Amino acid sequence: MYVIEGFTHQEIAETLDISLNTSKSQLFKAKAVLRKQIKNIYTLSETGYERKGVQG
Repeated sequence: MYVIEGFTHQEIAETLDISLNTSKSQLFKAKAVLRKQIKNIYTLSETGYERKGVQG
């Protein structure tokens, strides 16, 4: 909601009936999961990021 829809953490907290800190921590956790998934797919080379397992 924060990244895609542009809601503030306060708006998310009120909408979902959660604390402001819960909204922030869930975003932090989601970013960490995405970061890990991206690292599993891509590797950094001299020319930039390349998809793992792809040759050429």
